Amino acid sequence: MDESKINSNPPANVIIPLERTESDDNPLDLTDEFRDLQKWLKNDNAQYIYIGLQGFVEGFKILMASLLAITVVQKCEGKTDNICSFGDALNRDKLTSAAIGINVLNIIIFIIFYIIELSREVYLIRYLDIDKHKSDLHLPNVIAKYPKIRNGLIKHNNRYNKSIVVLCFVTGGNWIISIVVIGMNWYSIKTLLSLLTNMLLITTKIMNARTISKESLRKNIAISAFMKEFTSFNTIDADYR
Repeated sequence: MDESKINSNPPANVIIPLERTESDDNPLDLTDEFRDLQKWLKNDNAQYIYIGLQGFVEGFKILMASLLAITVVQKCEGKTDNICSFGDALNRDKLTSAAIGINVLNIIIFIIFYIIELSREVYLIRYLDIDKHKSDLHLPNVIAKYPKIRNGLIKHNNRYNKSIVVLCFVTGGNWIISIVVIGMNWYSIKTLLSLLTNMLLITTKIMNARTISKESLRKNIAISAFMKEFTSFNTIDADYR
């Protein structure tokens, strides 16, 4: 028998080390994926996601609060508990139908306002940045060097301010006719509490937006409408310097 053939077959109890590959070191290594995700989030996308989610949640609450003639607790004669459902309010009388029509108009104006507000916020995120080492009033010192960005900011601030003025008038009219309808169909203290809750929610939003628009327009700055504590974009984004 050929001795070389015998030696070429290792003993059964000998473990042959397999050749290791780079992937064998950590088959669950997601470093590259996390690095790509981190890079993607740093590229303003995290801010876009944040304002999108916040705008949706806040907008939904505001829009529901605008339907005062339907969402506020009211009395309906002939019902066991005397409380109107949405369907009852929709088919009650002509004055209530008119109030609901104004409610819907208020919602449409709110939707337009939110589109303008979100458009402004996207512009700020795209062309400007937040530098924690600089003051909120630093932007006017540098934006003059970028007339295109400056003109765009003025345009968005003006449009934002005008939309708030229109919203205030429509909301005021909505409240007047809705309060008349609600007063004629008063149920209990629940009516007052639900009315004040809805009005407070809308008032807070409008007052904050009004403050932001006036300050931004007067000082030619870029206060965020979505970030907390009136955060201001105070420098030009690195991609446009």
